[in-house]
Amino acid sequence: MSSEQMPQNKDQLSMMNVFNESVKDLQEGTVIKGRIVEITNDSVLVDIGIKSEGIIPLGEFTKKGKIDINVGEEIEVCLRRKEGKSGHPVISFQDAVETRAREKIEEIFNEKLSIEAEVMKKIKGGFLVDIGEEAFMPASQAYTGRVKDADELIGKIFKVRITEFNPRNGNIVVSHRLLLDEEKKKKKEELMKNLQEDGLCNGVVKSIAKFGAFIDLGGIEGLLHIGDISWGHIKGVEDVLKVGEELELKILSFDKEKEKISLGLKQLTPHPWTHIETEYPIGSVVKGKVSNLTKFGAFVQLEEGVEGLIHISEMSWTEYVKHPSKIVSIGDIVEARVLDIDAKKQRISLGLKHLQPNPWEEVKDKYPVGTKIIGRVKRTTPFGTFVTLEEGIEGLVHVSDISWTKKIKHPKEVLKIGDKIEVVILSVNTEDEKISLGIKQIDQNPYLKYKVGNSVKVKVLRLTDFGAFVELEKGIEGLIHISQVSIQRVSDASSVLKVGEEIISKIIDIDLEKKRVDLSIKKYEQEQEEKSVRKYINQDNKKITLGEIAGDQLHELFSSFEEENKDGV
Repeated sequence: MSSEQMPQNKDQLSMMNVFNESVKDLQEGTVIKGRIVEITNDSVLVDIGIKSEGIIPLGEFTKKGKIDINVGEEIEVCLRRKEGKSGHPVISFQDAVETRAREKIEEIFNEKLSIEAEVMKKIKGGFLVDIGEEAFMPASQAYTGRVKDADELIGKIFKVRITEFNPRNGNIVVSHRLLLDEEKKKKKEELMKNLQEDGLCNGVVKSIAKFGAFIDLGGIEGLLHIGDISWGHIKGVEDVLKVGEELELKILSFDKEKEKISLGLKQLTPHPWTHIETEYPIGSVVKGKVSNLTKFGAFVQLEEGVEGLIHISEMSWTEYVKHPSKIVSIGDIVEARVLDIDAKKQRISLGLKHLQPNPWEEVKDKYPVGTKIIGRVKRTTPFGTFVTLEEGIEGLVHVSDISWTKKIKHPKEVLKIGDKIEVVILSVNTEDEKISLGIKQIDQNPYLKYKVGNSVKVKVLRLTDFGAFVELEKGIEGLIHISQVSIQRVSDASSVLKVGEEIISKIIDIDLEKKRVDLSIKKYEQEQEEKSVRKYINQDNKKITLGEIAGDQLHELFSSFEEENKDGV
């Protein structure tokens, strides 16, 4: 210090000492207070309480293109050096702001508090955000779900939690997802306390599956099963619910330990079958919409959750309906009569034909049992033939009622659609709308003329290991078992019988239902032998030769056969 700069008196010396002491207390790199004393075109002069003011470039006060400071305003600055080349202290307003921000960030990090962050731009692996300092937010920490369009986040302001902070290198990592998870957990805990079975709750459809919809109740998910959406039948959940839709629901069951919640939507309204018998009394005429068609009938929706079935047999009195689609279509509005109700099984039987007069009420009087009538073959099935008797009235000839003697596997073997045939009425069931018809009953059963014990002349048709099949007349066969072929023991029928040979045998059994006739040559021969013996014994001491006995036996054999068959058997 030159002699000119030396203090001239004691007061000046004292002030110089105070100033020097105050300068000694200032530490470079610390934040101190100062007051703006002058603002120029390019700088700001700040008095920090020492001999000369500090000079700060005006640009440090510029924020978003604006400068908002005034002379006399007190601000904080960072003392970089006590004295620069120009003799002025080197200070910075921006360093002070950053220092205070870093101190605040450190405090927030230590206290695990949240802070607002503005998304500045997208960078590799995540986003650069501004929390007063630049920080990194990983993409996985932006939301709980996957971010579809990262560009939409630019400029957004979120509350974040500082997860990493290194004051040495200034690295800061933040997470928005962490706060969302904490908030979700808090809501979940609160929700778990308030939820109760049979209680009501509000939720949002989060996702849809084939079996139901998952509902976000606000921190916890519940399942709304497809069967609990509507009292009525629904084909798919997506037909009645949409993702994002808000719903009021009933809690059907709640397992707090497993955090499983079953929800119901239809349970908010009364069960439609509660008073079904009062709403739809038997015999009443109802109107509904055809909702579905099956092979066996048409389902008609009377109201939501209430469907009735028009069975295919209840669609027409006279017309044979192959499929319900021949009468009604899905979406048709139809009227029907209520035939029956089973509230427990939730079934309503409906009749379409019952709105018209029943032509079958006159059938029983018009076609009494035993009546012979000409009809036309309408269709054939493996079990029989349907024959039209008049318009809308038809009967069934069962395959077993076509012929007494022929074995018919399918009616089409002997009948064709459109054929006119004579039939006889066997039975009439007006309640079930069925008429049984017969063709073979027009003639008498040919098996009836054969009786057990009759001797008959038969023709050998074929030989088997167990006997011989013989023909009594055209279409009627019988069996002579190997044990009945001869009085003598025979092991092979061909040793005593030939195909085409005519023989006399005795009927020993008849089964009319199975059309089976059992015969015996053995029984016939035994009977004839017994007759010859009796005749011989009864003769009075008359001498007779062996030839006479044989001749008498032969004569007796044919006389007996003619006597037994004098009725034409």
